[in-house]
Amino acid sequence: MFDVNYTFAHAIDNLLSPTLNSSVQTGLGVRLTAFSSTTDSFVGVPPVVTDAVSGRTNAKGPFVASNGNPVPQAGKFYYGPNLDRGPSDLAYTHTFSANGIFQLPRQFQISGIFRAQSGFHYSRNFTNDAPDVDGDGIPASNDFTVGRNHFVAPPFINLDARLSKTFSFGDHLKLEALIEYFNLFNRANPAGIQTIAEGPVRFGTVIQFLPGREGQVGIKLEF
Repeated sequence: MFDVNYTFAHAIDNLLSPTLNSSVQTGLGVRLTAFSSTTDSFVGVPPVVTDAVSGRTNAKGPFVASNGNPVPQAGKFYYGPNLDRGPSDLAYTHTFSANGIFQLPRQFQISGIFRAQSGFHYSRNFTNDAPDVDGDGIPASNDFTVGRNHFVAPPFINLDARLSKTFSFGDHLKLEALIEYFNLFNRANPAGIQTIAEGPVRFGTVIQFLPGREGQVGIKLEF
């Protein structure tokens, strides 16, 4: 048995990330965890509001209210999400996968799963002094001048393989001995990229890898 599959994906969004926090989770608006904030998440024309505690108003400029919520400037149209428009974090351009099981003589069996896909998209982050685009108190982590997710990590290639042999003892008892390897090629597939524009590690350097080759043996008894 042998199966092959190929997928091409082209997905664009304003900001949909596996590390996205919503206002339901934080009460502070839509943003990313830690330093990876959205450039701007507000859409619309804010009305004039006055902070009941401090008396500050957004009539002439943005401010952060006494409850910690950012307040954009009144009367100005914002469409901040477009500053973060780019390839989706959740889509890989090319994905090829194949799997198969082959029956060999003397009850040997070999099987494998192969997967190759384009690298994940990532953005360049400001080194320091990240700008606050709309003055709402949330700095723009992503360098929106080059575009969100403008860069692509090295591709992912992996093969998992298994070799097994079955021993039959009568009609109701079988023993399967197997040996299997994960990442058989011991490929250094990237898991993390240096995204800071300037730092001790050069931008775009792979700083974290997925596990290398791992193997195991096992015995399975069926009765």
